[in-house]
This record gives sequence, C-alpha cells and structure tokens, in this order.
Amino acid sequence: MTKTSDNSGTAVSVLTESLDDYGPMVALAIRRPDLALTPVLRDPASSLPDPGPAVTMHEFLRDAAPETVELWRHFQVLWHRWAAPLDSFHPVRWYLTAVTDGTHRAVHRSVDAQLQQLGRVREERLAAMARLLGAHTPDAGEGAVLGWGTPEWSLPGMLLAARTGRPYLWEPTAAEAVRAAGQWPGPLTLSFPHDEVTVEQIAQLATSRSWTARGRLADGLALATRPVGFLTATSVEVLSSVVGRQLTLELPLTATTTSVFTGLDTDPEVGPDSFLLNRERSAVGYLEAMGGVNALFLSGHSREDLFHLGPDALCGRSAQNVPFAPGSRLPACVHDGRCVKDGEVLPAHALTAPVAFFNSCNVMRLGGDGAFDPHFTLPFTYQEGSGVAAVGSRRTRFGDDNVELLLAERLLRTGRSVGEVVRLVNNAIPLWGREAPDYLVLGDQQFTPFAPGADRAQVATRATDGQAVEVLFTDVEAELLELRLPSPGPDPSVRVLDAVGPDGQPCDMDLRTAIALEEDGSARLFVFSWQTLRLNSLSLRVEPVRPHQDLVQDLGRVLTNATAYRRLLRTYLPGFDNTEQELRARATALTRRRAESRTAPRALREADAAADDLRATVARLDEALCDHLVGRIGSGAFVWLEQFESVDGTFQLTRHLPPTVCPYCRARVVLREYRHDYHPQAAREFALCSTCGNVWDVAGGVHPPIALGEDTARRGSEHAQGVLITNNQDRPLRGAVGLRLYQADQHGVSVTPGAQVVEVPPRSSREYWFTLKLPDGLPAHMEFLRGFFVSNLDVSVFQRNLWIKPAHDDDADRPRQTPPPLTVWPPTGTVLSEVMTRRHP
Repeated sequence: MTKTSDNSGTAVSVLTESLDDYGPMVALAIRRPDLALTPVLRDPASSLPDPGPAVTMHEFLRDAAPETVELWRHFQVLWHRWAAPLDSFHPVRWYLTAVTDGTHRAVHRSVDAQLQQLGRVREERLAAMARLLGAHTPDAGEGAVLGWGTPEWSLPGMLLAARTGRPYLWEPTAAEAVRAAGQWPGPLTLSFPHDEVTVEQIAQLATSRSWTARGRLADGLALATRPVGFLTATSVEVLSSVVGRQLTLELPLTATTTSVFTGLDTDPEVGPDSFLLNRERSAVGYLEAMGGVNALFLSGHSREDLFHLGPDALCGRSAQNVPFAPGSRLPACVHDGRCVKDGEVLPAHALTAPVAFFNSCNVMRLGGDGAFDPHFTLPFTYQEGSGVAAVGSRRTRFGDDNVELLLAERLLRTGRSVGEVVRLVNNAIPLWGREAPDYLVLGDQQFTPFAPGADRAQVATRATDGQAVEVLFTDVEAELLELRLPSPGPDPSVRVLDAVGPDGQPCDMDLRTAIALEEDGSARLFVFSWQTLRLNSLSLRVEPVRPHQDLVQDLGRVLTNATAYRRLLRTYLPGFDNTEQELRARATALTRRRAESRTAPRALREADAAADDLRATVARLDEALCDHLVGRIGSGAFVWLEQFESVDGTFQLTRHLPPTVCPYCRARVVLREYRHDYHPQAAREFALCSTCGNVWDVAGGVHPPIALGEDTARRGSEHAQGVLITNNQDRPLRGAVGLRLYQADQHGVSVTPGAQVVEVPPRSSREYWFTLKLPDGLPAHMEFLRGFFVSNLDVSVFQRNLWIKPAHDDDADRPRQTPPPLTVWPPTGTVLSEVMTRRHP
C-alpha cells in the first residue's frame, strides 16, 4: 500500500546513528515542519541515558509518504556531495537550502543568489540573514541563533532556529561571532563547540549588548540589555539531544519546583507546588523523593564536578565512555575508584527537571580550562539526562544563598524565558551589595517552561519629599509584584510601611525585594516571598539612598577618633575602653542589619532600633567629653594643642597653610596642620592670631566655631555670649558645645546652661547662647573665653579675648563701634574660605 501523506502534527523524535544521517534529517525537519520531526544523533553503542520515546530513522522512513522519502534522498545526495574530500559542508548553505521551499533547481538558484548577497555584507550580518528570509529589519525584541566553529556543530542550532522562527547565521570563528553578536539588538542564542571559545570571549558575548551602570554599588559594571544563551555541550550527540528535548516538550509545563538551600537553617512555608530542602534535608534521598518537578534550584557549596548535599553529593561525571587525553586533570573517582564524599552519590544526568539553576562555585566551566576534564562538569552532565537549560557561574561566588534563586524561581513562574530571568537576576545582583552579575545560561535563552502564574494587583504611587516614592499595592494575588521606577537613585532602599493579609489583619510576611537596573536609567522593583503573595494591601517606601547613611558616616569619624585619641580619651572618660568596644559591636550589628535589608526589608526595623541606640550613645559621649574639657578650662591651665601634640605625642605638625584674617580683630592669622602619624585621616587645623592669640583649633572638615556677643563684660552682672556653629556638609551636624572663662572657678564665675546639644542642618548655621554670671570679685582685666564643640569625638576649640571691667567705669556710656556681622565670616574670597571649603574629612 502506497502512503500519500504522513501522520503529521504529533512531535516525534527520530534517532540517527551518524552525522551522515543526522545532517539530512535536520534539513528534512526544517523543510517540512508539518512532519513535527525532531532528529537526534545517537550512536547505537552510546552509553548516554535512554533518550525517551523515539523511533529510528529507518522506522520513520518506512512509514513516511513517498514525497517525504524522495526529499530525504535529495538531502542525502547533497550532504554526501558537499561532505566529499574535495568539497566541504557549509552551514549557511545547508541552512538556506533547508529553509527555502520549491523545486530542487529553483532552490539552488535562490540559495546561490542569497549567498552572493550575504557575501557582500560585512556589517550586521544577522540582520541581513533575517531580511533574506523575508523578515523586516529586526527590532530589539526579536531573537536569533548565531553559531561558529566546526561545521557539524551547527546542525542542532540551525534546527532550533528554524523550528522556533528565528534567523540563523554561522561564522567560521568565535572572534567573527563576537563581532556579529554585538550588531544584533535582540535576544541571542549562541551555538558552538564547547572548546572553541575562550573565557574572555564568553564575557564579551554575555555583554555584547550592554550598558555601563552608574551608582555606588553598580558603578562601572556592564549590565546586559538582552538575554544571551550558550547552546553547547561536550559532543554533537549530547547537543542534538538537548535541542530535541526542547522541541518535543509539551509546553507550558506544570509549574512545580524544588529548591535545595544547603545553608538555610529555617523552614519557611512554601506553596503547594514547591518543595524546599533546607540544611537538615539536604541529601540525595530527599532530592529523589521530590519526584518529577520541572525546575530545580540548588544553592550551596560546589566545584564544577560536585555539588555538596550534606554527606551526599550530586556528581558531574559524564555517562559517556570517552578516553581521556594524557595529562588530563581527573577527580578522585577516577584515580581512587571512589568519591571524595562518603555518602550517596547521585549522577547529574539522573535529574529529571528540564531546568536547573545553580548558585554555587565554579559550576559553569564555559570557555577555557576548568579544574577537571569537561566530562566532569555538572551542567554538561546534567544535559545528558533531562536537562534543557542550566544556569550557573564559572567562578567562585559569595552571593546570597537564598534570595538570588528565590527571585529566579518567582520570575520563572511569571512566564518569562530562562534568559530573561537570568538577565533580570544579574541586573539586580549589584544593588544587593555582595556579588557581581555573572550567571550564564547553558542552553537556549528563549526556553520558557512555565505559563504566567497569578498576576493580580492594583498599584498606586505617590512622590514624597526627598525624591522618595511611596507605593501602595491592593487586592494582591501574584507570584511577585513588579513596578517600574523611573529613577531609583544611586543606592536605593525599600521600606515596608504596612502589610494587611487577606483576613484584614496586619501581616508580617518574610518579604524580599530586588531592584533590577535598566539601560534607560529606570529600574524594576520586585517584591516577592517564598510563595504566591496574597494580601489586601501592601505599602512600601522606596528611597534613593540607604537608610542611616548619615549615622554610618558619623560612626566612621567616631571610631577613627576613638583610635587616634585613645590615650587622651581613656584619661578623660572613665570606662572608655568598654564603651568603645560596645560601640564597635553595636556598629557591626547595624551594618549587618543594613546589609540584610537590601533583600529583606523587615531587617530595617532592627536597623532602626540599633541606629537610635547608637545615636544616643554617641551623643552621650560627645556631651561627656565636652563637659570634661570645659571643666578643665574652668579649673586651671589647659591647652588642647599640648594635649594632642605632647601628652599624646602621636600628632605632628605636617605643614603650614596660607594665612587669613582673624574673625575678631581682623589681624593676620597663621594656620598650621597637624596629623596623627599612624592615622593620617585624623587631622587638625590650628589658627593663631597675631593679636588675639589662639582663635581656633579644629578637627579636619569642621568649620571653626565663632564666638558671638560683646567683647567686654562687667563684673557683678550677667553677660550673654553666643557661639556660631556652621555646618558645611551635606548631612546634619550633631554634637555638644560649651564654654568657660579661663580659670574662672577660683573666682566663682558660672555659665548656664552647661554643655548644649547641637544639631545643625546641612549647609547652614545656628547660634547657641550662654549666660556668664560674673561676681564682683573678679579681677578687671583681659581673660580668655574658651569653648569646645565636640562632634563624633572630634574636638574643636574656639577662643576669644574678653575684657572684664568694673560695674561703673568712666567709658560706660561712651558710644561703641559695631563690628561687621560675624555670621558672614570668613569673608568671601579669602584664603581661609577657599581652604575650608576644599578640605575633606
């Protein structure tokens, strides 16, 4: 009985035993998509795992229609002609011949003309190929497949491209492919022999369309603007199986996942279609018991040949029986006949999930040599079983054990392709603050295993002061929440203001956040958890900078000064050693909570409490130090210069600064700079007026305090004396200020209030006033009025001359000249104003 038509429409895998069979069957599958034919190269003696339901090539041809067999014979003739010793198999000719329909003679004429056109193109060759196939100029959303290297390796790639509606181009070398990749705007899958690319070229290809990020943590990083996948394997045989597997899967798959987090000690609740194996359950037996999930996420310690599962291991040894070249680096299982792990070993090719994400070290050895022969690389071995796409890094990683893969799992459930998931995770990694983006896709970046999951939420945004944005999500049922931020800021943070569960009660979910940067300066905010979000409402605040940044900078000064001035501070402040150690411990706790809040916003609550406690502790230290210093002034001779230069002995004069004018008498003032020998960031500026004497002695970066009020006081009365504190920084200035009349205690001079708390907004000044009560017995002569401003243990001295006169004096009613307002000091254009504004802490 003669067949006149094929049973088309049902995907079928056809096993071919050699390249000479595989090449023509690939062409047949491309020319006749109605056959739903997926050829797979498989040697009869292969030790690879069973490829699943399939027929042999001979079985397929036996049942095929005559016109199908005739077309196959034609491709056989072409293959053997072009593969003859005096000819060569050219991938682009083969691809064009396969995709062009018509009579044989017409096809050859058309292909010859197309090759001539393509041969004249030197730039944007992939776009030229797309136009040859009848497509318009491609946009940034259209994908393509680009291959290079040994021609036979092009066959799986061109089959994938044709069956998924993408243009295909083959270049002879990786260098030419790098050039072509940079000129294609859309998503790109790269098909090549695994050993015909270098580490440098892998990096160039991964970011062949990228932009340079800006911002504190992302500054200078190249972030991808499109997904890229590396479609390769250890052999053409395995690569054909990967492509065949992808083309025969019935998509979308059921969204079932297993996450193996070997460093996780908690046991958060996950959704009904997810399984979580924490540290306690990280073992082969548990992993096998999970059954046939469709995506696997593994986070833990590894090498390229081995993923640690507690006492057990996931093994990267290939199922292929291949000879190893002399000098090959091989693991213990070859040399010693046993694994380095004592527990159960599960081969990676036994995993049944078609998608696997690895957050572990050295697992993706693409390009260049690894620690062992490529046949001991976990993702390559995973491809030999059920693997379609694997994600991992080729280097040692120190990223977050949980949040990277948790975000990847949530993104995959939104119906995104594996490549786009990886691009977004990579672009979110910098702002988490622990790693650089380096995840790679082994396989087709366009592979999309799941349909979009729950995605319901109403969103409203409101801009606030300081460029912050408040976001309100209502009626939420979503795999994750996503919001486009037009301008996230240099170092953004997310704070949860309120969350209400579906029962109307406050909800304290373990929410996670990520901010993925985009080329146009915007960013994607993702909010997610261990399972589908179901909330009545969720209120967030997105700020352009990290919380408590001012406090962190202040603590840096405090701890620096605590070290530089330790010998003095231990004398002035009882128990200072213990206080300093406690301060450092609390500062460390604050840093940890702030770091955790990059991924887990609720850590900000602990950070807020730690910040309040630290701010109060620093304020107490400043006030106590200020009280001690003004007390020393009132009780006797006390010169701060002598304290740090002689008593401490580690500060030395380093240079003389340009002179300026005195703010009190307008005479010449000379300036000196002192620095700590072993902590040069601890610097001081000492000012000496030729008339008034020492007028200030301030820490580097602090604007000199200026005394305000009359320079003449009458004994037997009260005298108002003010201090002008100027903040020339971009953050609030806090501390304590006090003053005394030099050696005044012996005469009963009192000052109220004592040390005053100082808080000056950025780029502004404030006055702080004191009342001196001068007794009748005070000598009528000139005395030093000396004060201290202490901020973050930075001691700043200010001094002016005060003339004491009797209560009744001959010139009491004499008109007095009013000096220029002191609030404008230093005069614009003076040397001092330039020096002070250019100094750095």
